[in-house]
Amino acid sequence: TYVELQFDRGFEQGLVYTIIINGVTNCVGTTIEADTHVQFGIPNDIAEGEILINEILFDPIAPGVDYVELYNNTDKTFDLSNLILGVIKESFPNPADTTLKEITADSRLFLPKTYVLLSTNSEIVGQQYDCPTDNFVQMASFPSYANAGGTAILMCKDGTVVDQIAFSEKMHYPLLKVTKGVALERVAFDQPSMDAN
Repeated sequence: TYVELQFDRGFEQGLVYTIIINGVTNCVGTTIEADTHVQFGIPNDIAEGEILINEILFDPIAPGVDYVELYNNTDKTFDLSNLILGVIKESFPNPADTTLKEITADSRLFLPKTYVLLSTNSEIVGQQYDCPTDNFVQMASFPSYANAGGTAILMCKDGTVVDQIAFSEKMHYPLLKVTKGVALERVAFDQPSMDAN
């Protein structure tokens, strides 16, 4: 299920490297498509605002699942295994209830200026929205995002808050008659995530 490569030199942090694969056959005799490109880099530490919550679907069409799309807003490479995704629910007069979920236990690189979609079922999301699933990460379990709203939060495992956004069904475009299956998507990367506009 994987190949380990050994190189005769080190790699620099901050650069993205590309391996071009030709003439390789796997153990069952399947030839990898010619000129397959694989990119990688040495991961950086993650600071606040470097990865943004770009899109959130909290009211999927059955049998769909919730999803969150992230955007790497830097020229750096990150490792998704250093992150956790969560939700903060507030139900007055009870104190806020926070649930946090590991994105992946395995190392998974998040390259500069790219997107990644997180869900518990990549196949269903890809089918419902007719899109490729190459940049999807299937999580073992997912925070429960209520239609009434809450706060989606992205954190490093060391407790650093990377991004958070308050969401609710009231944020949908007011002329939409049906919002089931419609995600909320940010309109600007240079605006604060907690700005409802």
